Amino acid sequence: MTVPKVIAHQEKTAQILNKIFILIQNKTGHDFSAYKKSTINRRIQKRMKTCQVDEICDYLEYLHENPDEIHLLYNELLINVTQFFRDPEAYESLKSKFFINILEAKDDDVIRIWVPGCSSGEEVYSIAIMISELFEEMNQNFKVQIFGTDIDESVIRKARSGKYKISSNIHYDRLCKYFYKNGDEYTIKNEIREMMIFSTHNVITDPPFTRLDMISCRNLLIYLESSAQQQVISNFVNALNKDGILFLGPSENIGKFLDTFKIEDNKWNIFRGANSGRMRLNLKTNFLTQ
Repeated sequence: MTVPKVIAHQEKTAQILNKIFILIQNKTGHDFSAYKKSTINRRIQKRMKTCQVDEICDYLEYLHENPDEIHLLYNELLINVTQFFRDPEAYESLKSKFFINILEAKDDDVIRIWVPGCSSGEEVYSIAIMISELFEEMNQNFKVQIFGTDIDESVIRKARSGKYKISSNIHYDRLCKYFYKNGDEYTIKNEIREMMIFSTHNVITDPPFTRLDMISCRNLLIYLESSAQQQVISNFVNALNKDGILFLGPSENIGKFLDTFKIEDNKWNIFRGANSGRMRLNLKTNFLTQ
């Protein structure tokens, strides 16, 4: 295939992809155009194989003829990979080096944390358990508000339920202390669940929460195009209090915002705001400031 033909093929594929995005958005209300095209293409190819369709142009036609497939593709595009205490060393670093400083420096009695892209809630509950342990060690107590958000309403419902089939990455002592057994499931105890506020939210298009002491956004930015990553981090800058903590995944970075954050743990991508908090953008806020 000649270079002009390759370019023409790429342009045609991009046009078809945009039409697929429009179909999904019209059906679900969610726009995936800011997600990395390599990730999107792999997941579309997976659905095409299932539907026994070879060409993306034929798959677009298949979507028009089979509207239920749009929802199946939407579910395929959602990123719902999570677990309790993923990277335990990262949580220990967060707890021992940095979170103690937040508690010692608090000038009010409320700790506010946001976990965007929380999926079914394991990360949110892990942070809550870590905080509860820290309160006990320091003989302190604060009101804690942890906002767990995701675009997928079905995983938010699961997170609210607090019911899980526990895997080996929950230590037995924690399992006994913070869960109770119900058949073949374990349910988070109320003392932890009381910290939670779960809601649907799109981290790209919806306004951020504000007055936050920490944002934990692990392994979500890697799925976004660079421009969307920078937009999201800009919103995080605006959302964090002074000296607020940003906790990213090990393969993520803050890009052009190096002057805005101090690197506190280079291995586990834990950052502290150097100039964050009140770098106000012209954002609308609603219940997110509550």
